[in-house]
Amino acid sequence: MAHRGRRGRKGNREWELRDRLTRSAARMRGEHVDALLDELSNLPRVIGAPITVAWNAKEDLLDLLATARTRPDREQVRDLLYRFYRRCADAPTFPNCSA
Repeated sequence: MAHRGRRGRKGNREWELRDRLTRSAARMRGEHVDALLDELSNLPRVIGAPITVAWNAKEDLLDLLATARTRPDREQVRDLLYRFYRRCADAPTFPNCSA
């Protein structure tokens, strides 16, 4: 948040939301995941939609990476990789978002 000229603090919703987005959904309680997705859907679409798409893609990638050292079968890896690629390919392009 350095570009905003301030540090994040407890009680600052923007900071708390940013912090929650960095966590894995698998390590969060269900009600926290639901609250996160509700907050994202309540943001203006131009802000919330791209963040939600990116967060879901991150979760798909974490699911794939979680199979490391578990000796997954080829089909499992293929399915998880396909799910990640498909989500990224199906992601809409959002106007006013810089690359």
